[in-house]
Amino acid sequence: NDVCVFMPAWFGVVATLLVGMLAYECSGSAQAGVAASLVMSVIPSHIMRAIAGGFDNESVAITAMVLTFYLWTRSVRNKGSWPFGFLAGLAYFYMVATWGGFVFVLNLVAFHAFVLVVTGKYTHGLHKSYTLFYIIGTVLAIQVPIVNLTPLKSMEQLSALLVFAGMQVWAFMEYRIEAKKAKTFAEKWQVRIPIITAAAMAGVAVIIALIPTGYFGPLSTRVRGLFIKHTRTGNPLVDSVAEHQPANSDAYWHYLHYACYYAPFGFLFSFVRGTPGALFVVIYSAISYYFSSKMNRLIILMGPIASVASGIAIGYASEWCLDQVDMFFADFLNIQLPPLTRRAAAALKEKEEAAKSAAAASTTPAAATTNTPGKGKRSKDSASTSSKESGDAMSTLEETIGKPLRGVYNSPIAKIIRIVAAVAFVVQTYTYTREFFSFSYSFAEQTSQPQIVFKGQLRDGRTITVNDYVESYEWLRDNTPEDARVMAWWDYGYQ
Repeated sequence: NDVCVFMPAWFGVVATLLVGMLAYECSGSAQAGVAASLVMSVIPSHIMRAIAGGFDNESVAITAMVLTFYLWTRSVRNKGSWPFGFLAGLAYFYMVATWGGFVFVLNLVAFHAFVLVVTGKYTHGLHKSYTLFYIIGTVLAIQVPIVNLTPLKSMEQLSALLVFAGMQVWAFMEYRIEAKKAKTFAEKWQVRIPIITAAAMAGVAVIIALIPTGYFGPLSTRVRGLFIKHTRTGNPLVDSVAEHQPANSDAYWHYLHYACYYAPFGFLFSFVRGTPGALFVVIYSAISYYFSSKMNRLIILMGPIASVASGIAIGYASEWCLDQVDMFFADFLNIQLPPLTRRAAAALKEKEEAAKSAAAASTTPAAATTNTPGKGKRSKDSASTSSKESGDAMSTLEETIGKPLRGVYNSPIAKIIRIVAAVAFVVQTYTYTREFFSFSYSFAEQTSQPQIVFKGQLRDGRTITVNDYVESYEWLRDNTPEDARVMAWWDYGYQ
């Protein structure tokens, strides 16, 4: 009574901070991180499991899930960040001990690692990071009694094992390529094909040997229900629960509200950015949307990613608006403000460096730049010619498309339009924010009301008081021993 009732709120605060860190990691924008935290703090899909007084596995699990995702994306930031994969494995173990949704976390991380390899973003750091994550996470997960050896047997979790095995094969191929100093595409694949063939044959042989023994477990009924149309789980009791029905547009609006408008833009920005962290946003968004569309209760998985994607959209847009403020003061009022965004700071630094270079060039004697004719000069001329030829295509594209577009974008009329658009965005976002916070506050109040006695409405419009729970508890009190234990199906056992 003194601790558990507050745990959802405590973990909700931690999850909110972690979502901001995840948004920053995936976007590189501090504004995006702040905006994502603000959205996560009030979005209904998170509030429904972060209300003090109500307790469920998800109240703790969402925090564990977001922590795992943050540490994983942090581990693939660059080649030297792979040690964070160890921490991601520890966070995943906490997730396993908390909620059965750990299968979603495991497969999402595995699929992200697979996509990074397929899209040419493989590095030795990625190999080390995923190896640490999988080994640490799996070794600890099998210590949980209810999990046991399912990570190595269950069809739902074998994809992560396959990615782990494939990652080791790919790392060995890269090692052989480096050892043989293969440079061209053909030379690299001459090394890869024999290794891939041998690994595939060994894998098929192992699978063929294990299938007759019944080693591999089947997909659970709930997982099958996410992919098999109409069949659902096959359990009438489970299928009858509203939370297990497919989500509709009303459900998304009820639990995500205006995040439905902003998140798609964050999705597109992340897709265009294409960094490992940004691709995680794309993958998480697509997969969680698919699963939530099949089962209503899985909208809870969309709370964090809807907040992250919305935060990215708002963060990038706010940076652009601040750039327009900087431009307005500089071009129209002739006042140079301190840089307000990353782009403004980078542009100012580039301008200062260009000025320094120009000053240095003007003070350098002409004789000092004159080289003695000979082999060195011919070598430099050759390198210059090669560089020029390789950049011809980009130069042509820049001259024909890039330069004219920048000219239009920086024209006086376009600058005025940009300022008006920035003001309109700020005003509209302010309006949406007030409505979003008001809706979320009302949702929080409704969720916080005692659910043992509540009001209901009949078909004829009459309002009645539903006190079935109270009557049931009174009957149990009066007709069972004080130390009696009541067995109830989970959906009717919340009280």
